Amino acid sequence: MELHDYFRSLFPEDDGNELERAESDGIGIGNIGGIPVFYRGILPESEGVLIVSSVHSEAVIRDIYISALEAASSGMDVISIGDRGGMLSAIKGAEDGGGRMHMVISEGMRSYEMNHGWKLRRILLTGGSVIAPLLWGRDEAAARAIALFLSSHMITAASGRYLRRNDTILQALDDGIDVFILRSSLTEGAMREIVREGCPVVDSYSSSQELPKVIAYPSEKGCYGFHGARFGIMRLQWD
Repeated sequence: MELHDYFRSLFPEDDGNELERAESDGIGIGNIGGIPVFYRGILPESEGVLIVSSVHSEAVIRDIYISALEAASSGMDVISIGDRGGMLSAIKGAEDGGGRMHMVISEGMRSYEMNHGWKLRRILLTGGSVIAPLLWGRDEAAARAIALFLSSHMITAASGRYLRRNDTILQALDDGIDVFILRSSLTEGAMREIVREGCPVVDSYSSSQELPKVIAYPSEKGCYGFHGARFGIMRLQWD
């Protein structure tokens, strides 16, 4: 089945015109990691660094900006997951670093265009893209899977409440993606917990490049490890 026909099969017959209108408006259709997507801009051609955060302290916002700027300056694509339109600090970092920003959004493309059009325009000017699993509605699990598929490693800062609601970090570990914690987020108890288990702490993207690869892998008993040290309590203690 061709990609266009596959997308059409996702829409009820009476909603087929919506797909045609999206295409005529310049919204592209594609497939990322087996997930059908709608997008504007140019999709990434190589893996990038995923920068995500739910901590909004001044220190974390600064470090997110610096990390995005450093990654973009080094030629890496910057990937982020859009919540309330996506972190402006990551967008500005990609802009100032002269790199490409790719925002994966959980809300539908149409909703994003209406609510965050000014961020959409800034992202497209970097030569990057906005990617959505839907035209309307919301699918956080699909957005998370798309962002991780596009990423080689992840720099993160997250609060305990965020970790209970969204397991981006755990899924990254399941997928064998390197995970680094921003030092400025250690005021959060959840971040201190994963650091005690061995997850490396970095000041920004550049310092993560100075460390050896950190693969968290599942053992036969479902445990995880950093640098070969196994443990099995991560899923139990993040509450």
